[in-house]
Amino acid sequence: MNFYASGKLLLFGEYLVLKGSGCLAIPLSYGQKMQVESSKNDFFEWKSSYNDATWFSCVFSQTLEIINTSDLPKAQMLTGLMEIIKEINPGLFESGLNFHTEMNFQPQWGFGSSSTFVSLLAQWSKTDPYLLLKKSFGGSGYDVACSTANTPVMYDMQSHQTVPVYLFPKVTSKILFVYSGKKKRQQ
Repeated sequence: MNFYASGKLLLFGEYLVLKGSGCLAIPLSYGQKMQVESSKNDFFEWKSSYNDATWFSCVFSQTLEIINTSDLPKAQMLTGLMEIIKEINPGLFESGLNFHTEMNFQPQWGFGSSSTFVSLLAQWSKTDPYLLLKKSFGGSGYDVACSTANTPVMYDMQSHQTVPVYLFPKVTSKILFVYSGKKKRQQ
């Protein structure tokens, strides 16, 4: 099974969206894909890559115990998300699986490495992505909304509703992204 989630760029409303205001966000051509395959093993193997290099790997049991990993904090975050999914859909954990995710953007750019990850897991597990986000990372959900949107959207945090927005090419052709070397995050 293959899944894809778009990254996001919030045009306005970054801090107000957390207070319940609508925001305008654009799904990007940058994103993350995930492939899930059945395994003959009775454990789960996870591999995440960027730029054709593995940046995270983990092996965990069907009971979500970490067997081996390249990064313990990331593995604990992953198994925490899997525990949430297992509560909702325990049938997904009856046989081994291989997961492979691949990003086509640098994680530090702030395009949504966490939100695309949540979206991919929600797509695979048929879990409500907003519930998964709320129980894990938290946040407004606009980035999760962008992950499966086909157009720019106005997003409402209270209802998780999106309204497609048309942006004139005269405007969008002038949008430029410059990475300053710092990812900003609301505390």
